[in-house]
Amino acid sequence: MLEAVADEVLAARAKSGDGEALSALLVRYSQLVSLRAAAFRCQLCEVEDLEQEGLMAVLSAVRGFDPCRGVSFRTYAGECVDNRMISFIRVSSRQSRAQESIESGEYAGGAYCGKSLGLDPEAVVIGREAYGDIIAAADSSLSDYEKTVLALYVEGLSYREMGKRLGKSAKSVGNALMRVRSKLRGLLKR
Repeated sequence: MLEAVADEVLAARAKSGDGEALSALLVRYSQLVSLRAAAFRCQLCEVEDLEQEGLMAVLSAVRGFDPCRGVSFRTYAGECVDNRMISFIRVSSRQSRAQESIESGEYAGGAYCGKSLGLDPEAVVIGREAYGDIIAAADSSLSDYEKTVLALYVEGLSYREMGKRLGKSAKSVGNALMRVRSKLRGLLKR
């Protein structure tokens, strides 16, 4: 019954809570997700994990799709799937490198780690003090607007949602986040 319905219509219905439309989209996009997962396959993660991330990306695409932007749902969902899988691979890679550092006893994450020793208590205290210094420096170097944007970003809001809450444009929010990243990057280099 829903096989003949356009993706954009299904996405709109799914976004408004239609479970059948959402199921139809997930079934329709499962092959795309599987193909993309196979293409992104790597030693760090299983294809099944990538497929799960891909399906989660389709759900996110339903929530974020705006037909007024002139892009098909298929194109938008494909980008969401690719981006989510790439992010998953990056996180897996970071976790793998951190685990290797821990197992080899190398310096990792602000503390010296060893196979059986765990974290060096002195390094943990120094790391906490450094973290506190960074937070204090960030608090003094960010404007109130930048702090607010950062807090909303951490909550997971999109640029558009943040802009609506703050009465600003998405571009203004994006610029504020660029300034925040730049300032935090500078603080971390000190």
